[in-house]
Amino acid sequence: MVIGKKMQETLEKSRQNFEGEGAEEILGVVDEPFNSLLFIDGKDKDLLKIKKHANALVQFVKSAQTPITIGIQGEWGSGKTSLLNIIFRELEKANKSKHSKNFHMIWVNTWENSLMSTPEEALIKIINEIINALLDSDKKISNIENVKDAATTALKGMLRVGASVVGGTAGADVMGEVLKSKNSVGDLKKALSKLVQEIRDSDNQEIDKVVVFIDDLDRIDPPEAVKILELLKNIFSIPGCVFLLAIDYQVVIKG
Repeated sequence: MVIGKKMQETLEKSRQNFEGEGAEEILGVVDEPFNSLLFIDGKDKDLLKIKKHANALVQFVKSAQTPITIGIQGEWGSGKTSLLNIIFRELEKANKSKHSKNFHMIWVNTWENSLMSTPEEALIKIINEIINALLDSDKKISNIENVKDAATTALKGMLRVGASVVGGTAGADVMGEVLKSKNSVGDLKKALSKLVQEIRDSDNQEIDKVVVFIDDLDRIDPPEAVKILELLKNIFSIPGCVFLLAIDYQVVIKG
């Protein structure tokens, strides 16, 4: 889905129509969260003309069989983050409706997790963030300790694999070896699958799906971004899970 040209046309019209204090702040933001970009004076202006796409994706998320991964493709500044934010907001609205099933949403900014981190550290931060968000969704979950133990074991296993590769081979493909550590990844996936199922079966919230938003993956070095994406897909290919990815396909394929 490429909407960069439409956005540029809209911004040009806005540049002609908006004057006065605050106009520069509105026009200067391209890929920021929904509220700061699309709301002016408290009204939803939909400057990027993307809400119809968001609404279609929301309906798809509601009805889709899981597990499923949905990619939102576009160059930097084309409005991917804004689209994700609209979808997030609409699912929040659905959670408040008596006529809709509930969703547990998790937002992950991969670029922020990668700052001042090796790819392995970034991966572990991302996994931890998702796990913690799942555990926080329902304090009455019975197998919290089992999930924590499996996660700790898996992440330690990944670190051991990475350390042994770095210590043994110059220029080794650390992330590639982490991907091959099937025992750790498999145990974590089983624990997470049970966790997600318990969240969905809980009477406390009546969660139908866990929806994970992955933003800014294409800001990471392409080869590492692809490997992180592959591992996340392997671990979280779980019934009840929907992944929404905002990526620049042309950047990622370089990896």
